[in-house]
Amino acid sequence: MAKWKICKGWHFSLSNFWMRFIPRIGTCPVTYKFKFPKEDWFPYSDPDDLDISKLCGFSYGLHHNNSVRIGWTPDFKKEDQFILYFYLYNNGVRITREFSKINSDIDYSLTISFDAFEFVTFDMSNDAGIMPVKASEKFILPACKIGYSLWWYFGGNKTAPKKMVIWLK
Repeated sequence: MAKWKICKGWHFSLSNFWMRFIPRIGTCPVTYKFKFPKEDWFPYSDPDDLDISKLCGFSYGLHHNNSVRIGWTPDFKKEDQFILYFYLYNNGVRITREFSKINSDIDYSLTISFDAFEFVTFDMSNDAGIMPVKASEKFILPACKIGYSLWWYFGGNKTAPKKMVIWLK
């Protein structure tokens, strides 16, 4: 896995810049491997902390029109734990829904795939013996299935409260 960093006060990572230009064509499944270090957890301080940050994913055209991403926030009720979300834009409509909680410092593997019935599925597992998670959400694929990769991004309104690091492939 590659190490990605977001500096304090920034939204995006300048790490691994070349990976930002990976094209996305078609609907083949994509597998990501990732690990959140415990240092990424931060306590709740204001409502903007509830904004969903983005881990990775891809678009079909403009990412605020048609995209599939994994979103995340710290679990403010349990230190060193994070909440993962479906973070989708489908025909310009944003859809967010929690699908799992994960622990820090554990390697995870997550596959994003599409089925014939207009659903996108997130299928996640790890090597720590935690039960696999599989969840689906309605997603109507656009006619044009050409896009680009989307990578680690912090926040919505708020920038990173400290240096954030993720291990991601």
